[in-house]
Amino acid sequence: MANSILNISVYNFVRIDNAEQLRLDCLYHAQQQQLKGTILIAEEGINIF
Repeated sequence: MANSILNISVYNFVRIDNAEQLRLDCLYHAQQQQLKGTILIAEEGINIF
């Protein structure tokens, strides 16, 4: 389907020891797939929408 939009929402409350590295990894992969949205990363977990 051309120009289709898929919305997802994910959260996971886990300890994240290296939030900065995870941020860089997520940014890289999101850009490679041309994804748009918000990713919140904290030491307590991750929230994607």
